[in-house]
Amino acid sequence: MVDLLPDNVEAIQTFLRDKGWIGPTSTVSSLAPAGEGNMNRTLRATLDNAADGSPFTLILKQSVPFVAKYPQIAAPQNRLDVEAAFYEITAASADVQRYMPRMLHYDNETNIMCLEDLGDGADMTAGYSRTSDDKGDSFNVDHRETLMKWLASLHSVDLDTSGKRDAFSNMEMRKLNATHIFDLPLSKDNGIDLDGFTSGLQNVAADDYVGNAKLIDRSKRLNDIYLGKTNSNADTYCLLHGDYYPGSFLSNDKTGVKIIDPEFAFRGPPEFDLGVFVAHCCFCGISLEEIDKALASYARLFDRKLALAFAGIELIRRLLGVAQLPLPGDTTLAMKEEWLKQGKEWLMNW
Repeated sequence: MVDLLPDNVEAIQTFLRDKGWIGPTSTVSSLAPAGEGNMNRTLRATLDNAADGSPFTLILKQSVPFVAKYPQIAAPQNRLDVEAAFYEITAASADVQRYMPRMLHYDNETNIMCLEDLGDGADMTAGYSRTSDDKGDSFNVDHRETLMKWLASLHSVDLDTSGKRDAFSNMEMRKLNATHIFDLPLSKDNGIDLDGFTSGLQNVAADDYVGNAKLIDRSKRLNDIYLGKTNSNADTYCLLHGDYYPGSFLSNDKTGVKIIDPEFAFRGPPEFDLGVFVAHCCFCGISLEEIDKALASYARLFDRKLALAFAGIELIRRLLGVAQLPLPGDTTLAMKEEWLKQGKEWLMNW
């Protein structure tokens, strides 16, 4: 099986030709990493087309049996099957598809996907360093409004009519995610060196969070909702993106806002996507008043307390778990304590 690696140009070129994804005389002139993805190998292939001599690019993505950024963490290798199903079903919704890249091809034997290249736009993780809400800044007020309207459109996709409902269980990916969201961050002896991130954070975690029976109980209840063990509001369940944070958002002057990487997609409570979004608004320094304005653009009914509970555990796990964020270097222990307190408050108020 071909490995999607930057130095494997000849093998990847042969694969693309054999699959008919490029012409028999097209050549791959270069392969380079495309973005800072965590889960998968993702490369931008620059092609020289012998027919007209003009280069063009494709995005190639391959899932491997581990997390690409953290090879020590095993992950289901067939996870792109769900992403492919996501692109297929959302292609029928103009309001959803126009904010995403088009999937051009998918080969489930090699777990390689070919996507439209959206250009050199950066993801919105620069928003963690934002100092204003100017329209030129990442994750600004216009971006947030667009992202909330897009999410409402996604949550309105009819899975039952499409016959694709069973394609979005995605249980193996959900179990992997659940461990890192609801379990490890609050567990004692989890092996995470928090002082390696911020000096003093280990003591803060030990004093009020790790091993806290009340927090653990609330987190387990959220875990059961996330994994579908508790279905009290199942009539509101819908297609979720599953990883709705600034690393999944792109923007540039040519394409505008785009949403990528739906490999965590599943059918579940809309409050999960909303809660993750709210938590990352906090990390970007956005006030609660401005967060409420963004949520107003969602324009669908949802359980606010449940959404904030999911936001609370997302705040906690991003500070006390493995999946750390690219926060500014001058992020202080006091700032992290404030986020942790907000997370705890929302979790305990649910």
